[in-house]
Amino acid sequence: MTDDHGMDVDIPSSGGLSGSSSSSSILDQAGVDLDALNVKMKRHSKLSNWSKSLEEASDYEDWVELCSQVLEYLLLEVAKTELKSDVIAPPGLQEGCNILRRFNDMEVEQWDVGMRKGLEKNDWSSLITHPKLRNPMWPKVALGVPMELKDAVVSAWGMQYHGNAHTILLRAIDDLHVLPVERNYAKIIPIAQSSGTGKSKTVDVVARERILFPMCLREELGKNYFAYPLSDTAVRNYFYLAPGTADEVSCKAHIRSFLSSLFASAHLEVQRLIPMGTITYVQMAKLFYDLFADMPQRMKFYEVVVKNAVKTSSQNVQQSFQELQEGLKRRCSDWPSTSVCPILISLDEVHVLYTHRKIDIGSDYTLYSRMKSVLNEVVMCAFGVVSLSTASQIPRLASSKENAPSVRERDDERLLPALFTELPFDVHIIADPLVPNKATLTSVGTLEFAAKFGRPLFYSSYLSRKGSEASMTDDVIMHIIREKLSGRTWPPEAPAKLDVSSIAILSARLLLDLSPAAVYAKRFEEELVRNHLRMLYSVHENRQTIVTGSSPEPLIAEASAQIMNYNMNGSRYMDLWHLLMEFVDHGLAWQGAIGELIGRALSISAMDHAINGLRKVCDLKYQTPVRVADYYKALLTDDAWKDLRQSIPANRTRLSLTSASKTFEDAFEDAYFHFSHYAKANDSTPMRDKYAWAIWLRGTAVVCQLNQDLTNRMAPIYFSSRGNVSPKTVSVNLDQDKTGQSVNPCKVGIQSAEDLFIFSHANKLPYIATVHCYALTENQGITVTSPTQYNFRLPMYDMEAPRYQIDFRGISAYRNITNEVRTAIQAMINRSRDAMFVNHSRDYGVPALRQMLPVLTGHQAATKWFGGCG
Repeated sequence: MTDDHGMDVDIPSSGGLSGSSSSSSILDQAGVDLDALNVKMKRHSKLSNWSKSLEEASDYEDWVELCSQVLEYLLLEVAKTELKSDVIAPPGLQEGCNILRRFNDMEVEQWDVGMRKGLEKNDWSSLITHPKLRNPMWPKVALGVPMELKDAVVSAWGMQYHGNAHTILLRAIDDLHVLPVERNYAKIIPIAQSSGTGKSKTVDVVARERILFPMCLREELGKNYFAYPLSDTAVRNYFYLAPGTADEVSCKAHIRSFLSSLFASAHLEVQRLIPMGTITYVQMAKLFYDLFADMPQRMKFYEVVVKNAVKTSSQNVQQSFQELQEGLKRRCSDWPSTSVCPILISLDEVHVLYTHRKIDIGSDYTLYSRMKSVLNEVVMCAFGVVSLSTASQIPRLASSKENAPSVRERDDERLLPALFTELPFDVHIIADPLVPNKATLTSVGTLEFAAKFGRPLFYSSYLSRKGSEASMTDDVIMHIIREKLSGRTWPPEAPAKLDVSSIAILSARLLLDLSPAAVYAKRFEEELVRNHLRMLYSVHENRQTIVTGSSPEPLIAEASAQIMNYNMNGSRYMDLWHLLMEFVDHGLAWQGAIGELIGRALSISAMDHAINGLRKVCDLKYQTPVRVADYYKALLTDDAWKDLRQSIPANRTRLSLTSASKTFEDAFEDAYFHFSHYAKANDSTPMRDKYAWAIWLRGTAVVCQLNQDLTNRMAPIYFSSRGNVSPKTVSVNLDQDKTGQSVNPCKVGIQSAEDLFIFSHANKLPYIATVHCYALTENQGITVTSPTQYNFRLPMYDMEAPRYQIDFRGISAYRNITNEVRTAIQAMINRSRDAMFVNHSRDYGVPALRQMLPVLTGHQAATKWFGGCG
């Protein structure tokens, strides 16, 4: 994806490679050892004789080739520092030349000055901070919530835990525990997931069943932000002060001293808590749980652990643990069997350990990898470790065998457990599930209702502030979600550009799956999980393949809608179609799904437009149900709507006279859409009324799998006059999206309710079937079935559900299609076919490229092998 390097993105002035600070101060703040980097660059310069090459450069191309060499070596060195995520990936020589050729005059001047400064003064800081080396950057965001929400956060923590994620986690821990020692590198289960999914709370529930030493290593958040559980400052500082990771002996000794002191201090605590007699294991676990739930006691305990670790020279972790275990066993009436891991340690915000300190720069190891090595030494002991992270750097949290720093860790016989991602989701709505015939139009659109869906943080936050003024509760919670989703303080200061923030916002509603072929796809996905509420579904056992996505969460969709509709200085903060065009143009989109993406964007825009035109909306504005007629008025031009409103069913010959003659406007008079976002369907089940009624309440539309027969998208329709929401009161709007230039909508397969088994009851409701042919340029508009005076011999009753067919040719029938939008949509369609050719680095090489591809087209270059189509 060559153009990623030239992506026009903002870097916030609060961090990264930006701001008014000098280059050296920026690098110093980032923990980069500039002296060490300069030494390495001087070595490269001397070996490659860059100074002489610069003097002898006779033309621009010679200069570009030299600069490309400098660029590659510089980025290779920067990639070893904490600025790795802030700069573009090291390119090859040819790609480096392409990057440099895209520089404007000012950027060329900046580069030349910076390079000469590096060669003459051995100071490469100016080049490192060159604007064109900036990565498509993720904004810097706070790790906590505003301090005024401190009480609410603590209150939410104390609420009832729902779901069974803790039992799944315990099983994973025990499975690792019983693994033969020769197959077990270290008993450590890494947990990685997005914010608000209950990572810490799940481990807290585990601590009610197992003896667990919880530690939170979170860095300081400052005076304005708060997070819970509180940080164990003494523990974090102890690890911060560890010797450099390059000094293996001293660093590991530091870690052993801590673990030995931890178990020795716990042994003394056991003697204090249980001076005589025996208790059950569960009671024992509760004693430890209560000890660490009391923050003053917890703080005192860890201060003693650290003090003893510093003061004593004991590094015998195994002996200290065995003494603790024997002391516990003597006091326990039912010590667990050997198939159960009886003692656990949890490390929350473990990124603190796998982030290089300044003293670690240049080392291939982190404190986390050194800790795993120490744990390997005592893998035979009956304790395990759980580490928690928001998956910002999966290779460091759970490195693959190929990338593991330890030789023993790379051993084929060793099992490295995959990341644990199965955390609570939808648990509040599962605890009180939706039932048919209960909800109505007024049931949806409130924070109380919408917060039950998705991650548990939302409903817990709602309950913790339930006594507050309703509007204040809504505003505060939505403000937090907007900031967490966008990764920026709200409101924004500048219009959105294509970066991880805008991708996250759009994906929450439109499902922007990143193409795996994109260079930055994996790094983008990790950052979307870390700072933008994207879900991490699975990490395969190879620890390299990750699966992420945007789950159907109404509150996140609402936050996205509020951001997308936010106005700055008279214009939208987000230019939807321009951003989507860039998303496709930069190779980030799946090439086979551009039509569905256009359709999703058009439908979401129409819903927003319709809601913005309503006088009365719900508390959560973009969760407001919209009349089908109002939706199509917002989607279509006035002329197109005029044709549609008077149309009749396309399958009228299969209907009774009453149904066959009913116009679209009359048939859907009391019908409502309710969707603010899309969710994926893996089969046709969600389109059926027994499922669709619940999807309507969730506020979700459906995008089907790519090979789904007959239809691509579905939005449920609720007929309010027929009763409360249930399978008997719900129908569907079916959409097919086509980007072919020769597709005839009249010849596309009929989206038949009967073939798709939409209705499970006898009373079949009217439904809508549309075909969108976006690329057609002739005879643009819509085709519907117009009323006729001809009297067919009609059946006495409906043999099928009334199908209102709408066929779109081109994009002229859609409302609000400006020239800019038309250009963007056309560009997206074109890129679905020719992205490779447009982004190819040499335009004169495109004909040869066409000959190489396994794609057969009628292009002259692709048909030379048989003389062309003539």
